[in-house]
Amino acid sequence: MLRYICVIWLCMPSSVFADSDKVDEKDLYVREAFFHAQQGEYIDAISRLDIALGPVGGLVDPRSQSLSFNIGEKQFSAGDFEVSYRMFNRVERGYDEALNKNIFKQTRNDALYHLARIYMRESHPEKALTYISRTIESDSELSEDSLFLRSQIYLSNGKFPEAVNLLRKLEEFEEYRYFAMYNLAIALLRSGQESAGLKKLEKLGMASSGNEVDLALIDKANLQMGSLMLEKKQPILAKKYFNRVRLSGPFTNKALLGSGWADVAQDHFDRALVPWTELTKRDVGDRYVREGLLGVAYSYENLKLPGRANLQYKKAIEAFDHEISRLDASIKRVEDGKFLLKVFRIGLKNGSDWPSKLRNEKKTPETQYLWELLVSNDIQRSLDNYMDLDALARKIKVWERYLDEKYTETGQPVSDGLAKARNKAKEQAGEKVKRIRASLRKSKQQVYALLPKQRKLFETMVIDELKQRRDRATEYRVQAGLGVIESYKQAEKLEVQPRGGK
Repeated sequence: MLRYICVIWLCMPSSVFADSDKVDEKDLYVREAFFHAQQGEYIDAISRLDIALGPVGGLVDPRSQSLSFNIGEKQFSAGDFEVSYRMFNRVERGYDEALNKNIFKQTRNDALYHLARIYMRESHPEKALTYISRTIESDSELSEDSLFLRSQIYLSNGKFPEAVNLLRKLEEFEEYRYFAMYNLAIALLRSGQESAGLKKLEKLGMASSGNEVDLALIDKANLQMGSLMLEKKQPILAKKYFNRVRLSGPFTNKALLGSGWADVAQDHFDRALVPWTELTKRDVGDRYVREGLLGVAYSYENLKLPGRANLQYKKAIEAFDHEISRLDASIKRVEDGKFLLKVFRIGLKNGSDWPSKLRNEKKTPETQYLWELLVSNDIQRSLDNYMDLDALARKIKVWERYLDEKYTETGQPVSDGLAKARNKAKEQAGEKVKRIRASLRKSKQQVYALLPKQRKLFETMVIDELKQRRDRATEYRVQAGLGVIESYKQAEKLEVQPRGGK
C-alpha cells in the first residue's frame, strides 16, 4: 500500500509528550506496535501505541521542553507516526496544542517545524511558509534537516534570494550536496544572478557519483544547461550538454529530443536523425518519443526526401493509433472496475512494497500506465486513501468476528453464560464490550459510506488523466496526417513518387 513509509523507531503519536522513564520498551503493546508498523499494518500499530502510551498523557504539560523522548536507545519523534499514515488533522491538533500551552523556545520551534513539514507534504507551501516564519532561530543554529526543509519552502514560494543563503550552507553537508547544488543554481538564476547560476549548473553537470539520485541530479543539470543554451540560440553548446545526459536515466528521452533540436537549429537535419531515431525505438506513451516520431519525418522533409518523410509520417500514425487504442482499453478497464481489482491483486502478490515492482509486471490495459499515473501525487494519495479505507473495513470485520466468537450481544463471555456473570466486575466488562460493539457499528457505517465515494473519486481521476493522454495522442496523430499530405505536395514539386503512393 502506497504511503509515506517511516521507520517505527523514529515515530510516535502526537498525543505523546513524555519523559523516557515513563515508557517501558518491554511493554507488550509497544512491542506489538513495532511489529505491526514494520509489516506496514498502520491501523494495528497506531491502536497498540495509543493503548501503550495512553497513561503518559498528551501535549498538555507546559513544563516539558521537548517533543521527543527515548525508549531504550531509540528516539521517538512526536507526530511522525501519524504523518506516515496521513493522519494530518490529528497531528496538527496535537502540535497546535503544544504551541498554545508551551513557552519553551525549542518546543515551539519543533512544533512549528513539524507543521511546516506536514503542509509541504500536503502540497500547501504557502501554509508551510507561515509556520516556518514563526520559528525563532538564527541561520547558524539550523541543522541540515532544517536547512533542507526551509530551502524547499522558500523555493516553492518563489523566495529565491532567501533560498540562496540556506542552500549555500546546505551544500556543505555531503548527504544534501547535489540537491543543494542544483537548487542553488536554479535559485541563483531566478534571483537574477545568471552567471553564478550557470557556473553552478556547469560544475554539477561535470560531477560524478555512484548514487542513482545524485546521477539523476547531474543529468538534470546538464539537461537544464542544454535547454538554456537552446533558448540563448547557442545550439553547439546545447548539443554538448544534451549529449552528457545518460542514455538510461529518467531524463534520457527529453535529452535525445533536445539534442535533435540543437542539430536542427544548425540546419543539420541529417545529424538530428541520430538522436531522434534512437528516441523512436522507445515507448510511444512518452510525449518526447511522440515528438521524436514527428521529428524524424520532419528531418526527411527538410532533407528533400519526401518518400522517406511520407513513410515516417505513416509509421507515426500507426504508432499513435496503437497508443490511442491502448488508452481506450485502459479507460474501459477503469470504467468496468477491473483496474482497481488488478491493483489489489498486485498488492497482495508483492506485499507493502508493491509499487516498486510495478515495472516488472506484464503490460496489460490495467498496468501499462499504472506506474506513470502514480507519479501524480493527487492520484497516489487518492489510491492510498481508498486502500486504507478498504483495509479498515476488513479489519472491522475481523474485530466483529472476534467479538461474536468470544462474547454474547449483552457483552458477557460466551463460555460463562449469563448465570455465571453476576458479579460487578463482569457486568462492567459486559458494558465495555457493548460500547465497543456500538463503536464498531458506527465506524463500519462511516467506512462503508466512504468506500464507494473514494473509489469513484480515484477512478474519475484516473479516467480524466487517461483521456487527457488520449487527446494529446490524437493531436499528434492529426499532425502526422497533415505531414503525410505535405509529403505528397513536396513529392509533386520535386516530381518524385512517395513510397506507398498512388
